[in-house]
Amino acid sequence: LLTFFIVTGDPQGFAIIWSLLLPSMGMLVFGRKRALLLSTIYFAILIFFFWTPIGKDILVDVSGAIPYNESYSECTTEKKIIEKLLENNLITAAKMADELNKMFGIDSTVIIRNGIDFNLYKQMEVNSFAKKESVGISADSFLVGHIGRFSEPKNHQFIVDIFNCIQEKNKYAHLLLIGDGPLKSDVIQKIQRLGIGDKVTILSNRQDIPELLSCMDVFLFPSLYEGLSVTMIEAQVVGLNCVVSDTINNQTFITPNIAVLSLSSPAEQWADAALNFTGNISHWGNMDTFDLNVEIRRLEYLYLGMPRSR
Repeated sequence: LLTFFIVTGDPQGFAIIWSLLLPSMGMLVFGRKRALLLSTIYFAILIFFFWTPIGKDILVDVSGAIPYNESYSECTTEKKIIEKLLENNLITAAKMADELNKMFGIDSTVIIRNGIDFNLYKQMEVNSFAKKESVGISADSFLVGHIGRFSEPKNHQFIVDIFNCIQEKNKYAHLLLIGDGPLKSDVIQKIQRLGIGDKVTILSNRQDIPELLSCMDVFLFPSLYEGLSVTMIEAQVVGLNCVVSDTINNQTFITPNIAVLSLSSPAEQWADAALNFTGNISHWGNMDTFDLNVEIRRLEYLYLGMPRSR
């Protein structure tokens, strides 16, 4: 086996020959039952890694940006593909599907989107006044919301600036931030420095996101960069008006309730957009394409060999 690998340099062939010898070697070492189990596991791994490229379908699930990995630095074709996909720090499922089709010489790559369970959002009955009060927010507040990890890409410092302008124009305004992360303490310090701590609520590790979203009046999302944001999908499913940065992937726009602003625009302009909302996008996608129940049915069709749409 070692000679074969050194002479041919073919790891795939090496693995196949090894797999043929594994059962008999396993019986000598482990006994028949354990050898059968180990062989089955090994064959499953072998098929997964080496059979996929020559199969008919490749499934793609893309929900965010892919970080560059230094291990690609010595690749050729793979490196070029990754570099294309990482254009503007964003990746779209359609673009990845096209690249995979070219890589493997096929035309049948199937996109499986990272959906959410719409039933959790559409069928709930929430008393927004009571829900607000349950987390210490006045029932009659104008609730500005954001969900996201306290990290640089989410741009929480700017969110606080925007809300500071909002609360100067609307005395009933309240900011709800949901998330956790390394920059949380920095954001809290800024809130305290501005003297608006009594108008800001920060929650984390929540299991009631659909209910909290339904209590919001407007959703802020001025991210520095994003992939395909599930949070944006959730906000739109409950019918929220969303004020977002022009870095947001427009494939996440599934309702007309979107106002896109430049990150170079001042916080006051963002505040006006939130207080006097007017959607400014001309095209948006089909909401059902992110319904988890729809995607599950598509997967079932794939496994059963039935026709399906891309």
